[in-house]
Amino acid sequence: MTAFRAPAWWRPLLFVAFLLAAQTSRGEEIYQIKAAFIFNFTKFISWPAELEQAGGDLRLCLLDGNPFGDYVYQLNGRRVRNFYLRVSETKSRDQLSMCHIVYLSDPKVDSELLSALASLPILTISDVDGFMPAGGGISLFPENERIRFDINLQRLKSCGLDVSSKLLSLARQVH
Repeated sequence: MTAFRAPAWWRPLLFVAFLLAAQTSRGEEIYQIKAAFIFNFTKFISWPAELEQAGGDLRLCLLDGNPFGDYVYQLNGRRVRNFYLRVSETKSRDQLSMCHIVYLSDPKVDSELLSALASLPILTISDVDGFMPAGGGISLFPENERIRFDINLQRLKSCGLDVSSKLLSLARQVH
């Protein structure tokens, strides 16, 4: 039995197909890691006392799309301290006041939205450029083939969230 050998003109196409598959796999892996980051952030951030004592659901809302695919739904129902994490997708900014964590995936940072959320005990997270200067809470980004994060501590404190010193020590920068 002889092995299949692609004709010479196929080889560049097969190589490109391999590269695209590897990039897709790496892209999916990155969002799996980012979903794990979000879950772990919830372990080191405290919401106002009345919410912490009440327990119940801690709602993670994905605004304007879900770049995580099914990975983020694997977090649904997971226990975090007194809470059960609940994941939902929304395009309605009016529903965000019912959320405790908002992940913004729109590449255009909406500074008006971030200003409106600043008065509510909502952790905002994103991986888009310009998120931190616009008033975002935690910014995720790639650095040296790793996912890193910056924390806008002033923003988080101003909306009533407490951040563990352990989490602060892991951040690349604390603003």
